[in-house]
Order: sequence, then structure tokens, then C-alpha cells
Amino acid sequence: SNVSSPTLTIQKTSSKKFVNPGDTTEFSITVKNTGSETAYAVSVNDVLPETFTAQDGVIQWSFGDMAPNESKTITFTARAKENGTNGKYTNAASARASNHNEVIAKVDFEIRQGSVLGVFTELPDTGSGTKMIIYFIANILSLMAGIALYQKTRKHEYAN
Repeated sequence: SNVSSPTLTIQKTSSKKFVNPGDTTEFSITVKNTGSETAYAVSVNDVLPETFTAQDGVIQWSFGDMAPNESKTITFTARAKENGTNGKYTNAASARASNHNEVIAKVDFEIRQGSVLGVFTELPDTGSGTKMIIYFIANILSLMAGIALYQKTRKHEYAN
């Protein structure tokens, strides 16, 4: 049986792999009908992580009917919240048609706190953790205590 049908594909890209809190990135969503039939009433939806907001507030688009081999792209700007938590995030976009199930594309990116002059940011981990520093301080203190004790006993010996 020769059944012709639409075949939707979706692709999502981000203009940046790393975003600082308060910064923007551009997301592009491309939907293509690679099938042999028209996809009817194609709609696109983007699910931003809660640390992001779309600058114009729009995260749903209607692409209308898409003929075979037709491709449509939407590009929008999203802003990372000023208090956005550092870490890796996934942004998912989906497309569906009245005669086609949902297809999903995801893009990963990372929020990284930038170092701004005059603003205290956490130092990078150089391998010597807090434990090492505590041991170091403890050793210095015991060394100083040993020297003080040694000098005290020497003074005592001279007094005799």
C-alpha cells in the first residue's frame, strides 16, 4: 500500500553555548516537512527553562500549512534571569500538525557566572580544597605552638 503522509522534522539551535545571568541568547527553531503530503495547521511551541524568559514573551507560533519540502524557521531572543542559577539547562521545542504527531528538538546550554570587576565571584577550584587549607592552618598553628614551647623551656633552663 502506498500511503503518502507528511513527515515533520524539527531542529533547534542556540547562538551561545554559555550564557551569563542577565545575558541574552538567540534560539532558532526550524521545522521541515520532508514527507509527500501537506502538513496542516503546523504549530510550534518552545519550553524555556524557568531561569529564562522570552524577550517578547512569545513562545508559541503558528506556521500554518506546510507543503512537502517546505521549511520554516523562527528565531527569538531569550534572557537569562539576573538571579539565574549556574548550571546546565536544556531547552526543548516541539512542533505538531493536525495530521502529524509531535516532534521534539532539544538544545543544551549552560549558565555561567561571569567575573565582573568590583563584584566578588567565587574563585575557580584549583584542586586545593577547604580541607587542605584547614590542614595547612592546623600545621602552622602546631608549629608555632611548638616553637613557643621550645623557647619557653629554653628560657627556663637559662634561669636555673
